[in-house]
Amino acid sequence: MRYNEEKATALACRFLELAGGELEDLKLMKLMYLAEREAIRLRNVGITGDRMVSMKNGPVLKHTLDRLTPLDQIDPGGVWREYIEIPARWEVRLKRPFPPEKALSRGELTIADEIWKGHGNKSKWQLVELTHTFDEWRDPGESRRPIQFQEILIGLGFDDVTVKSRTAEHNAADAMDLLLNDGA
Repeated sequence: MRYNEEKATALACRFLELAGGELEDLKLMKLMYLAEREAIRLRNVGITGDRMVSMKNGPVLKHTLDRLTPLDQIDPGGVWREYIEIPARWEVRLKRPFPPEKALSRGELTIADEIWKGHGNKSKWQLVELTHTFDEWRDPGESRRPIQFQEILIGLGFDDVTVKSRTAEHNAADAMDLLLNDGA
């Protein structure tokens, strides 16, 4: 699955709405990572299609992190910028509500809501500590290290047979997505 900025925007907006319209960027990133990881556990596919990387403060969603930086030049006119302000002093603010059902399924909304219920009251540093306990995270120092799909499955506690099966299924879906979208 390729990165879907609309789904990433909808997920971020959901968390921002649940928080009253504002969150620290690191906390938002951790909540989004937890939701993506939970979706993989439940459905073998993430919500946003983002790639995951290890950074000093734990695992993050690569392309979504780019949208949280003021220097993001990937798509300054994209849907993210339409609904979410560029962070000022680490605070991310909602510009206007995004109707979540426009981009997210009921199951994806349920995942987001459950992540919020379980972790929304935690500080960004508590979430950093939590994600540092995940097996897929390796401290890369000041750089980024890609996290492979099978590392997430292993981190979620799946046995070797399940990891191989689910990774093969995931890779086949990625190949089909690439085939279908390259022709578009």
